[in-house]
Amino acid sequence: MLLYGYIMQMALSNPSFGRAFDFKHSSKVLNVGVFTLAYISSIDLVVRIGLNWVSRKHEYEADEFAAKQGFKEKFKRALIRSSATDCDILFVSEFDSFVNATHPDFVKRVKALNCIPDDENCKHDEPKLKRKKSLRRSKTRKSTARRR
Repeated sequence: MLLYGYIMQMALSNPSFGRAFDFKHSSKVLNVGVFTLAYISSIDLVVRIGLNWVSRKHEYEADEFAAKQGFKEKFKRALIRSSATDCDILFVSEFDSFVNATHPDFVKRVKALNCIPDDENCKHDEPKLKRKKSLRRSKTRKSTARRR
């Protein structure tokens, strides 16, 4: 906030600030409005990326909860049915998805659902990353065993 006040003071004290936005007659109120809009639009991207990341994280957690309740296969079928009507969501760029998407894309959600074990005896409290690493280790052990 201190940085905002300092930059705003510099912008308002500069008489060419209004002319930079092609205003013939500049006033303090107009300069404050233009500066505030420019400042908000510059931090909006950072805030939006952060909020969308949190939203996608919560979607993964909700998917995992549904899978733990025994609806993994039904949920995957529902995702497939809903994505069948929206074919354009299958081909989203990574950057656009990172900046604008509030939900993970269909392919990532199905892959995350496939990483959740079906066995009730599995420890569901473990983070997904630990399960993925253990799956990778077992896959690499199998592949090295096949090579021998």
